[in-house]
Amino acid sequence: MRPGKPKVEDIDGLATLLKEAGVDFGAEDVADALWLAGHMGDLSGIAPKQQSDSGNRGTQLDIREEFVDDDTDDESGRAQISLPTRQGQGRGGSQSKSGIAIKAPAAPALRIRLDLARALRPLRRQVPSPGQLEFDEAATLDQIADQQVWFPLLKPVQERWLEVALVVEATASLSLWHETIGEFQTLLERQGAFRRVTTWRLETDAGGKPQLFPHWQRPPQRQNPRRPNHLWDAAGRRLILLVSDCTSEAWYNGSMVRWLEKNGHQAPTAVVQLLPERLWSQSALAQGTSMRLSALEPGTVSAKLTSRPRVPLLQQLLALTEAQPMRGVTVPIVTLEVEPLKQWARVVAGAGDSQTLGVQFDPAAFTTAEASPPAPATPSAAERVQRFRTTASLMAQRLAELMAAAPVSPPIVDLIRQTLLRGAEPVHVAEVYMGGLMEARELEAAEGDSTALEYDFAPGVRTILTDALSRTKTESVLDAVSRYISERLGLNTRSFEALLRFDFQGDPSAQDLVLPFAEIAIPTLQRMGGEYAEFAEQLGSTPKVTPPPPPPDPDDRYPLLQTYTFREATLVFESQPDALPECDVTIEQQFIEALGEGVRPELVEFETASIGSRLPVVGFIDDVETVLTELDHLRGSQIPPQRLKSVQRTILRGTWEGQSYDEIAGRNNYSGATIRTMGYQLWQMLSEALGEKINKSNARDVLTRWTKQTGETELTIRRSTRQAWQYVENLGSGVELAMVCIQAGSFTMGAPEGEEDRSDDEGPQHPVTIAEPFFMGKYPITQAQWRVVAAMPQVERELDQDPANFKRDNRPVAVVSWLDAVEFCARLSQHTGRDYRLPTEAEWEYACRAGTTTPFHFGATIASNLANYRGTSTYGVGPAGEYRQQTTDVGSFPANAFGLYDMHGNVLEWCQDWWHESYEGAPADGSAWLDHEDDAEEKRVLRGGSWSDDPAFCRSADRNWGAPDDIIFDFVGFRVVCGGART
Repeated sequence: MRPGKPKVEDIDGLATLLKEAGVDFGAEDVADALWLAGHMGDLSGIAPKQQSDSGNRGTQLDIREEFVDDDTDDESGRAQISLPTRQGQGRGGSQSKSGIAIKAPAAPALRIRLDLARALRPLRRQVPSPGQLEFDEAATLDQIADQQVWFPLLKPVQERWLEVALVVEATASLSLWHETIGEFQTLLERQGAFRRVTTWRLETDAGGKPQLFPHWQRPPQRQNPRRPNHLWDAAGRRLILLVSDCTSEAWYNGSMVRWLEKNGHQAPTAVVQLLPERLWSQSALAQGTSMRLSALEPGTVSAKLTSRPRVPLLQQLLALTEAQPMRGVTVPIVTLEVEPLKQWARVVAGAGDSQTLGVQFDPAAFTTAEASPPAPATPSAAERVQRFRTTASLMAQRLAELMAAAPVSPPIVDLIRQTLLRGAEPVHVAEVYMGGLMEARELEAAEGDSTALEYDFAPGVRTILTDALSRTKTESVLDAVSRYISERLGLNTRSFEALLRFDFQGDPSAQDLVLPFAEIAIPTLQRMGGEYAEFAEQLGSTPKVTPPPPPPDPDDRYPLLQTYTFREATLVFESQPDALPECDVTIEQQFIEALGEGVRPELVEFETASIGSRLPVVGFIDDVETVLTELDHLRGSQIPPQRLKSVQRTILRGTWEGQSYDEIAGRNNYSGATIRTMGYQLWQMLSEALGEKINKSNARDVLTRWTKQTGETELTIRRSTRQAWQYVENLGSGVELAMVCIQAGSFTMGAPEGEEDRSDDEGPQHPVTIAEPFFMGKYPITQAQWRVVAAMPQVERELDQDPANFKRDNRPVAVVSWLDAVEFCARLSQHTGRDYRLPTEAEWEYACRAGTTTPFHFGATIASNLANYRGTSTYGVGPAGEYRQQTTDVGSFPANAFGLYDMHGNVLEWCQDWWHESYEGAPADGSAWLDHEDDAEEKRVLRGGSWSDDPAFCRSADRNWGAPDDIIFDFVGFRVVCGGART
């Protein structure tokens, strides 16, 4: 007979009952609790500890509600919040550069990340998977017992309910919110509520129509926009979150509202408003009606949410009739604050007793109304400051005054927030930039980049703000900036007086740092009067002192390793003088069979590198304490963080090494009772601190993830020497082409679904077998190699003899189209009698990965001393580094395990294949995928990323495309493959 409930005959049965009651305890947790209860004795005299709601720790917040009456709002008295328009151009040196590029400590954009993660808990639901099944042990046993049928029963795998499409509106103000959006994306990815988080960039074309592109951090370059249905999920299990401050032209002309209306009928859609509610009236949200939204079913699309006007209580009481439902486009609006985010999450989860804020727009109003408000007449400096002080928060006003004493630059603003005004958030920075105090001017950007804008206070504004700043605060700002400039220049000065006395003539890099600071500091000192004014006068009359040279670095006594010093070297060991033998007959015969006579293989050595996190046991324990300290800081706790006890560190050490409680006790001279008691308390403390269940079985995985999320994980680069077979093709004129032998093998092509920054075109993953060895260029084709081959007889089309912008023989050739690369291969094949071609996409990824499955062949992340890319951007836990803004000599960085260089970054590389939107139907034998769909015949595959790309676009699996006849600036090149002798 089939029992109705599990019998409590063992720990598993008790754990099952607890789970049905809503208590998620595993069998090991129950066993620990029962054991501890038997050893704790009588607890009747101990008062229970009262715990506040986990989502509302500390002081209870007062939620202030404001209502904007659109009918009575005085437009003339309301400051329009927006970035300043450009006032002029600074090309040719006509405008002095007031920006200052120093490395300052980054202030966290989201200081309440832990509380925000807890606010999203209502979305952490598990639902049956529509496509994945698992063995149902209990049902199978019941079937055998009841029906004597020995046949396995399956049940759907439980998986996370939702995934997120994070759409970021790319506007002029995007740079102000970059860190905030990045941290919000990380929070969504690591919160554990969503199956997957994809990011998108929403731009507006010249006609005012929103256009969608993948990856919010990557400006589109010759990409076709994606259709809106890329955001939709047929099962209704995808959230669409539009991140915006609602101040762009697209909001005022109605195009953004129409975009939201279209998506709101297909998916739960919401706007993540970056501005706080008190500033909504200064954005396009003021054109709509404030609403309260609710839902009775989980995952209700935005168009079907129940809505009613958000009317103050007094107005409701005075109303003669109940407000009638309105018609329009209704969109939930949520800010990055705990309570609004929590209420919105409950509405998405279908909690009928919860309401979230929203705005209802009338689409018809945009057909006759003006777009953005007309620009007012240029105000005076006093009017700008007066208007700002009338509308801005007190924190923003304090920040503006501190910023006025230094050059306007994002690093300087971060420095001020981190050292002088720790309560300032990104929203306060946005208030300063968008509050009418600033003007923008156009600067000449680096070649290939878009025009850059520089912001500075409008004439006269800086004077008014600094006059309101106390001498002490002004001196603090000047000293703080001086200290960081001095550190950048290798000086020991700690005050602005010492820094400004130095003479930096003849040092352009130092002048770029010091002169903008001096231009602002000296007038500020003159206005401060007294001894400060006297010092400013002395600066103009006293001869300046030449700064001392920086102290020698001890490491400079030893030469740095050059990665290609051993390009074709042979190691000889004293005990084995013939350790690296000459080419044997078998290898040589294989080369001759593949390539023909006249080719002699060479065994060469090369340096390779891998990068990984420092997480040995000692570092693991230290990082756990760092996490606890960081969490206390984020909560604003004034109590010094509790350090782990010695026995708790012992338990963590044993847990890392996979020891049982008894093994930990025996090896460290503790009793088993002590280890179990302290272990239970340790897991309870960590579970409460991190907001998720931790026990001995999952502690290593969970805590490792948190140390990477909250703490600074130290990375280690490990270098080693490997060997590979190659042959060298003599092209003439002293130019050679090295080709590395790539052995046959199998690999999994594409990126796994959990890989950071993965896009849909990188899947599905599929096995590929390379049945025959092939030879691939050791480096991308260089400019010297290109010139020699371009001078050979023409086959199909003419070739530019020297197309690259960054001239140097050993740098990769660039500014070449796919058709140019094919012509190069044809001429090289005709000249040598061997079949040279572009690699297939599968061959390229197989060669790039070189047996690895991580995002990069170096490991899970990348660093700028391992490859040439936009090093100021980071990937995973990787460090920020150098952005070189141009190509580098090939082979300047370590190779992969196959002996191939520059597979990540430097230049994008052409492949044979036509472009496809996914790997559905892709060949499994490594051949080129030449059949196409739609307009794919106009697209060819590009791989590897370039010097101008963020690290996410340099991953082994990342894909790009270009038209075959495109000359794509200075970041596209290629390398060649030789597949066998020609007949």
